[in-house]
Amino acid sequence: MEVLEEKLVTKYDAMKILGERVKAGTATSLQTSTYEILKEVAKTKSKKIDELKKKLGELKLRERDIVMILDFLPKDTDELRLIFEKEYTKFDENTINKILEITNSV
Repeated sequence: MEVLEEKLVTKYDAMKILGERVKAGTATSLQTSTYEILKEVAKTKSKKIDELKKKLGELKLRERDIVMILDFLPKDTDELRLIFEKEYTKFDENTINKILEITNSV
């Protein structure tokens, strides 16, 4: 198999992509298993995630940071800092508050 494109996706995007393959009958057994697991883990509706992604994008965050935030949906400052603990990304207090306001709207 040849890789044609590489792109960062949230678990919600991955679930949508794999769901389309499962419904079309073109998914491998690994893809089907992954889809079933993601259905259990990804409880938020994809339309809501798309809305959150747009709002986070307005904060001029990197795509990588947005994906990590959407995958974990932190509820407080400690959870947000924990996500980025090993990253070089550091947010000022104002940005942290805006991120949490967005993620807590779910």
